[in-house]
Amino acid sequence: MTNINATNASLRVLTRDKQQALSEINQAWAYMKKLTKIERPKIDALIDNQHILFTQLKDNSWIIKRNPGRRGRKIVKSLRKAIKECKKILYQNIARRNELDKKIADVRDTYDTAVLYHRSFEAKVIWGKKLSAAERMRVLIIAKIPEKYMESASIVQYKNGAFNIYFGGKGGPGGPEHGHCVLDPRGNVRYIRNPWDRHGAHNYVPRDKRPEKNNS
Repeated sequence: MTNINATNASLRVLTRDKQQALSEINQAWAYMKKLTKIERPKIDALIDNQHILFTQLKDNSWIIKRNPGRRGRKIVKSLRKAIKECKKILYQNIARRNELDKKIADVRDTYDTAVLYHRSFEAKVIWGKKLSAAERMRVLIIAKIPEKYMESASIVQYKNGAFNIYFGGKGGPGGPEHGHCVLDPRGNVRYIRNPWDRHGAHNYVPRDKRPEKNNS
């Protein structure tokens, strides 16, 4: 026989993991938005500064080429010093920009990973629900529970694999005047009572006999 308890326990774990993955998605998304809001203006400022520095380097290099010989020696020396300093600042700028870009990219990777985990757990939960529903239906069919009671029937499985199935009660499957079916661990019907029927020994099914189709 099937183990409904184990299937439902696995489904509960998967559902919990799915909710945890969803929580991680929300956290990663909130952090990514916050970080982008803080760091993006810094990155934009660094980009603007890089354009300025590139322009300065280009202009200074052009001036050096236009002032050859001794006459322009002082100017060239000064400009070369300025170019060196400009390159230093530019490289620092680029390094800082790359650092900020990586920071945002890492957070985005965390978010993307959380989304993938959530989708994975979501698929597993869907599969688990289908498996649980299939196993439940299998037990109800073996127990010959009337179709009109199948959706609301309550199934209790014990550690030894036996089942108690309650159905058709007033106000709920186990309510007053409910029906009751017992399956042994091998899936044999050992007791069957339809809703509103009287209790008694006549409801027990001998081990060498299977009940007729239940048309209650």
